[in-house]
Amino acid sequence: MKFSTQELAHFNRLFASYKFFSQDQRLGNYRSIHRGQGMEFEEVREYSLGDDVRSIDWNVTARSSRPFVKIYREEKERTVMIALDVSGSMFFGKIQEQKQEVASQLAWILGQAAFSNKDNLGFCAFSQEIETFIPPKKGPRFWNQLSSSLKVTPKFTQTNFELLFDFLQKRQVRRSLLFLISDFFSFSAFPTLSSLAQKNHVVALALTSPLEQIFPNVGFCRLRDLETQKEILVPSHKEKWRKSYEKNFLKLREEQKHICQRFKIPFWEIQVSSPLLPQLRSCFLAKS
Repeated sequence: MKFSTQELAHFNRLFASYKFFSQDQRLGNYRSIHRGQGMEFEEVREYSLGDDVRSIDWNVTARSSRPFVKIYREEKERTVMIALDVSGSMFFGKIQEQKQEVASQLAWILGQAAFSNKDNLGFCAFSQEIETFIPPKKGPRFWNQLSSSLKVTPKFTQTNFELLFDFLQKRQVRRSLLFLISDFFSFSAFPTLSSLAQKNHVVALALTSPLEQIFPNVGFCRLRDLETQKEILVPSHKEKWRKSYEKNFLKLREEQKHICQRFKIPFWEIQVSSPLLPQLRSCFLAKS
């Protein structure tokens, strides 16, 4: 992968200033200006004149019959987690435009931006099982180790999002900016996704190949499901079939977007045939 130093520097500045947790706050090397989502709870103390009434701990207040407020400690570090789908469907496409190849490049771009911003960075590759997990850390030696682990040869071919969400929740130490890189073909509104999205800022990066959107006219041909290995014979020379194929793909994408909107998860579509950095910049600018 080749990116100019200037391009990466520009993107890294966007990444560092990315606002999340819906509190218009900036973490990482920036100071938070709001209490709440960007802060870690430290203690409660008795209410004093001038305290923000929104910080009142009503449970403690009810038990003591005197008002108490929650005190927060500012989080000075941001934790970034990259979850990468390495299931069979991610190996679809031309060699230079395979979704898995592009996904690894995406993970590298986001990872080096987190490293540049001195964020804690973790990595998880998943299929129907957790293939690789590297807990969040930071530092040059750690980034060198993690960046060399981004290309994964999976042991399994199918996808299990629910397992991933449950796994990440159990290992969650603090709120994270979670980038979920996948084609989302087996994505659904799992209960664990709701809980994960409430405790973290999740961003979905949905990879799409042109061949998935518009099927070429190549006559009768066999299609193989790269996850189940099942094959079917399709009449791609029939316009009615091709239109149905395209309609089904668009319907699936809309369902995925709807699920993400329901849980307030940004859904960023990434075309594998187009340059990555301009697409990422557009996504970050739209949401910053």
